[in-house]
Amino acid sequence: MEEVHFSKFKQRLKSQYGLDLELYKEAQIMRRLRGYMQRHQLSGFAELENYIGSSHQATHLIDYLDINVSEFFRNPELFTYLEQDVLSRWLTKNPPVRIWSAGCSIGAEPYSLAIAILEAGFRGLPSIWATDLDAGALQQAKVGQYALQDVRNVTPSRLKKYFDLAGDTVTVKSVLKERLQFARHDLLCDPIKGSFELIVCRNVAIYFTEDAKTAMLKRFAAALANDGILFTGATESYLNYRELGLNRVSSCFYRKEGA
Repeated sequence: MEEVHFSKFKQRLKSQYGLDLELYKEAQIMRRLRGYMQRHQLSGFAELENYIGSSHQATHLIDYLDINVSEFFRNPELFTYLEQDVLSRWLTKNPPVRIWSAGCSIGAEPYSLAIAILEAGFRGLPSIWATDLDAGALQQAKVGQYALQDVRNVTPSRLKKYFDLAGDTVTVKSVLKERLQFARHDLLCDPIKGSFELIVCRNVAIYFTEDAKTAMLKRFAAALANDGILFTGATESYLNYRELGLNRVSSCFYRKEGA
């Protein structure tokens, strides 16, 4: 019977709120759902389905299911490659390059990109489209306030230049905020605005099924400009990237072949 209630719950979540749990790895989703039900003293999926009767409660659940683990300049060696071997090619490009931080979580990644852009010395400063499904994470990103441990990979000079420090808290300065445009967006179904020279989507695909990963990669490949770069997570792999016109140029970096 619980399996039937779970199926009905999934159908309601998809039909009313657009979240398809079939696209995510079941074991991870089940762990988080069980934790949510325990936290709210719900005995099973029938009660959970009733609990999300209001859009407010449904949004709260969707935000809870989203995984928000992030820090500035995660895997610093990969950001070194980005700065020295990728961004340097576009310094004099006109119009400026377009950048998409997909699945930006609480904002650490797109703010890291903004720092890299400002430090690179672009002639025309690019803007960054930063998106996530989690409305709560996006709100935190817009505020731009973090714990010291979140910026442990930021050099002291950059920390002083781009952040305001107050006790154990740091807040990004307006020079970074004005480079970013935050928006709520579902990577697997929502429209994508134009084409991009750089798409950064890291540590998101690890939560998806193989079919969903492939669907997302197809969307990224279509959204990349010719010779554009896709920057992925250190623990992620895409086996079919060549079929989509992508060439792996370094660990976690894929280039779209020009026409």
